[in-house]
Amino acid sequence: MISLHHVFGCVEEIVSAFAEYDATAGFPLQHIRVFQQVCREFKVVIASRELNPLCTDLLLEGYAAKGFHIKAKTCDERFPLAAGFVPLVPQFTKAQQNIEKQKSALRDAIENHGARKVALVISDQRFEKLKAKGLISVGQVKGGVIEIGAKSRLGAEEFQFSVTRHAKPGYWDVWYKSRVPVPSFGHDAASGSEAEKDGWKRLYVMGNPEKTGRSDYLDAVCGDYDLWGIFPHESTPDLGINNRPVPTRAVLRKDSKPHLVRRATEGQIIYREDDLADLAKKHEHPNLGNISVGVNKIRFSLNQLCRPGGGPVVMHSDYCGNPFGEIDFPLIFFIPALPSGSDVIITGDEYRVAKNVGDLRTSLREIKCKGFLVESYLNRKWSIPNYVAGNNRLSVG
Repeated sequence: MISLHHVFGCVEEIVSAFAEYDATAGFPLQHIRVFQQVCREFKVVIASRELNPLCTDLLLEGYAAKGFHIKAKTCDERFPLAAGFVPLVPQFTKAQQNIEKQKSALRDAIENHGARKVALVISDQRFEKLKAKGLISVGQVKGGVIEIGAKSRLGAEEFQFSVTRHAKPGYWDVWYKSRVPVPSFGHDAASGSEAEKDGWKRLYVMGNPEKTGRSDYLDAVCGDYDLWGIFPHESTPDLGINNRPVPTRAVLRKDSKPHLVRRATEGQIIYREDDLADLAKKHEHPNLGNISVGVNKIRFSLNQLCRPGGGPVVMHSDYCGNPFGEIDFPLIFFIPALPSGSDVIITGDEYRVAKNVGDLRTSLREIKCKGFLVESYLNRKWSIPNYVAGNNRLSVG
């Protein structure tokens, strides 16, 4: 049995509808164990961004993880039947997401990157959990159509929802009615009576360009595990983590002085903002981003162990190697136990959740004290205020 310790200070107020996953940044226990296993195998600390807790059960049920080119946000609990998916109704998104931006991201994924439209089907398990959480209520039943009420009344005047039994026992087709215009994206995967019935329209969600090869409904994408950074132990041979197609460097602002731009460019220590997108387009992997062989080996191991034969859950490179990557919270750090032959002995696997810059500083300092390499594996464009490693202040933004 793997020993797991949540060793990060106090726990902040839980706000997620699926509170059982809040303390682990959306990670279920079985995947925490997988990440720890891979950390031990490679002798690295892996940090990941939060998985939306609304997506956790969906990922465990086998739904596809959201691919690299789908930038549209997953839906929140305000529209619970679609929560955790990426609906093709732009209004069904996160509360803080701009609807026009969501619409643009949906259109870009379909028209420019081959993303597909998948009719939304949810399981009895998901349906019952939404009811148990008080997020939905069962209303009028008419001709096999069950009208569904939502706990949140936001959007209730514009949208109605219902479910009908899917052809496969134990599953539900999801339908909606709209009193406001809903944009069309490409061609529907179903047509005629399959797409519309008695004024109800099938709810479509986003699917990756490639099919999973399993049940069609599982092609609907939910969240994925966004690797944030990988920090090898000082005793580990070079894994090639930083050997990336586009080396990460700081970025000069457009208003920087010409002589600074010239000197920085000549020294190859910095990028001009205007050049960064062109460099990424020319040199990054088209579907995995700015990934190195070392990161891809770790990604492959995580995918094989998290969901053998069931499709990947880590879809692209890490944010420490992303020329456009930002620091986002919460983050979860997986810190492995190390064998006694290592210079620094860690006796038990740990995970830590960093919810703010202060937590992040503490986590980075502590993994450095355990012998993991930090500064040279962080994104060069970032600045972490007041992060001090040894006698050197890290400020690279």
